[in-house]
Amino acid sequence: MEQIEVSLNQQQKRKRAPNFTPDEQLLCLNIIKKYKSIIENKKTNSVTLKEKEETWNKISTEYNSCSPVGLLRTADNLKKLYENKKKETRKYAANEKREILLTGGGKIKLFNDPTLEATLDIINPNTVFGLNTKFGDGRNPVQTSSDIEVVQSNEDYTAADIAEAVIDWGDYKASHLQTPLNEKLEKVSERSIDPIATPSTSAKKTWSARRHPNLTSTSSLASKYEKLADLKIEVAQNQLKFMKQQEERQQQQAARREEREEEEFLLRKESMKLDIKLKKIQFEKLNDL
Repeated sequence: MEQIEVSLNQQQKRKRAPNFTPDEQLLCLNIIKKYKSIIENKKTNSVTLKEKEETWNKISTEYNSCSPVGLLRTADNLKKLYENKKKETRKYAANEKREILLTGGGKIKLFNDPTLEATLDIINPNTVFGLNTKFGDGRNPVQTSSDIEVVQSNEDYTAADIAEAVIDWGDYKASHLQTPLNEKLEKVSERSIDPIATPSTSAKKTWSARRHPNLTSTSSLASKYEKLADLKIEVAQNQLKFMKQQEERQQQQAARREEREEEEFLLRKESMKLDIKLKKIQFEKLNDL
């Protein structure tokens, strides 16, 4: 029995399918490219998932109808191939980005694999290379001084004049920050200012007044705080007075309640004495009879 079970288990084990050849991979990716709007849809609702499942079945049928090797591949096999290709493409792009950021630019590597290029045509490139940013990401390397174009101004100063004003930054210290600007640089900075684009003094005042309202002086603030403190003291005194009055009322009510209870006790005591006398008289009359 044990030998029979072992043989059945061996028969039930799934046989490993052969690896995809490059031609098979290209065929699969080209077919997926036609349905990339459905396959790469990021929605996860039931309608989209059902549509994706039907699409993968279509891709499997279309692939098996024109397979260059003649092997039948299931939808799961093709889906697994596509996922592996996406991982491989992202890994290759990450290595390329790492090489670019190395000192000297690293080694230049290109997408020589046609299957990776086909995968890039299907997936969103932002998921591979990242988003474009304004200041030097992996896709747009940081500009160096050699990449920046020097804009020549129409001033009368030559390169030799400006070279004289350049400071040797090798010996620059914090104390040098207090040194005045060179005369030639001051003239250049003054001429570079556009008088039309420069707002007037009144406009600056108006703008600053709107953006930053004038704060009251320290004395007025102190007087306001004093008034506020006086109001708080007055409120606290009123609350204390009210609490005292309420406590006095409660004490008066308690005293009246005690007086009333004492009067009731005395009246009850007198009534009990009268009842005892009446019963004695009735008892004496009964004895006389």
